[in-house]
Amino acid sequence: MIKFFVRDALIYTLPSVLSRGIGVFLLPIYTRIASPEELGALDLFLVFGNIVSLTVALEISQGVARFIPEF
Repeated sequence: MIKFFVRDALIYTLPSVLSRGIGVFLLPIYTRIASPEELGALDLFLVFGNIVSLTVALEISQGVARFIPEF
């Protein structure tokens, strides 16, 4: 049981760690290639995407869990 848990946890954790690691290594390349205006536009786009992803889901599971505590 624990063996499956660790394996599944690694399967879900590894892509997240890799994507963040790639972002850290690509940051110096982005800053050399793009101008400050382009980086600002990219940052605004990313912030907007984060806000949209948070509001679209509307945390339906938490709303259901609030009214049905048996879950």
